[in-house]
Amino acid sequence: MKKLKLILSPFLIIFFFIDIFKYKFFKKKNSEKSYQLMIFFFMITGGISNLLINSILKRRGKLNKHCQEIYDDFQLNKITASLKENGYYQYKSFLLPSNIKIIRDKIIKLKGTYDNDLNNQYENNLDLDNPKSTRYMYSSSDLMEIPEIQDLVVDPNILGVVENYLGSIPIIDYCESWWSFPSKHEDEKAAQMWHFDMDRPKWIKVFFFLNDCNSQNGAHQFIKKTHKIFGIPRSIRRKGYSRIDNDIIKKFFPNNEIISMNAKAGDILFEDTIGLHKGKKLKKGNRLVLQFQYSSSLFGSKNQLIKMPVNKSVKFENFIKKNNYSLFNFH
Repeated sequence: MKKLKLILSPFLIIFFFIDIFKYKFFKKKNSEKSYQLMIFFFMITGGISNLLINSILKRRGKLNKHCQEIYDDFQLNKITASLKENGYYQYKSFLLPSNIKIIRDKIIKLKGTYDNDLNNQYENNLDLDNPKSTRYMYSSSDLMEIPEIQDLVVDPNILGVVENYLGSIPIIDYCESWWSFPSKHEDEKAAQMWHFDMDRPKWIKVFFFLNDCNSQNGAHQFIKKTHKIFGIPRSIRRKGYSRIDNDIIKKFFPNNEIISMNAKAGDILFEDTIGLHKGKKLKKGNRLVLQFQYSSSLFGSKNQLIKMPVNKSVKFENFIKKNNYSLFNFH
């Protein structure tokens, strides 16, 4: 994205808060200009503006857990505390091998698109032996037709962490899954360069590793505590909403703050991706990841609307009966 060049004026500030008012009370989607202003305010305030916007727009309260039970061994407070302190938490062996296989087999049957920095051609058919690009993506609507993914997106343990961290009723913002493949260079579109996300005032992502992930096939990396207020140095923020070179990162952060996360199939990662992160370039093999984003509001970038699944799982059906607000981005 090009560096944002805006001159603040009382008119722009008033315009921005009018959009916030219209979203809060009339659920009217904000303009692209307001989204760019939200990013700009983050650049100059280091995150204080996000806290203010979120405090205005988030919906306080709790999800209705009439059909949910939190497992005793899932330590919600421990995970939430780690998220608040470090910006991430990796939970081991969340998915059973049998469930991983079912989800993988069903994802592979979906039609997706190839995507990378150098090739804008899109192929419909996945070829694991001869991939046409660095990344192969699936749409939220297609993924949500898979009952096992429906169950995961409303899993009580995951929602417990999300709700605790956001401090509000979460909205299921989108669901993504993608294959990553080896390439000669770090691929910007495949998120293989350092960056921070800024689609919403506040959100959390949950990554499900559907195969083993290590230094050879693209370990995930995160810089501790960069999700905090002023966690990203001003010199980096001034570069705008853009990818950041490794050389710049090394100037500001020691190696012990840059976390490389190997994972086994079935592990999950909770992460506040306002912090600096990336996926390492693959040297060999491939990587399949499933990802959910939960947000406290949909103020910000354009929504990726999700089609309501035609065939709903029992858990998903029970959830939506009592938690319509969380399905605000479905149609």
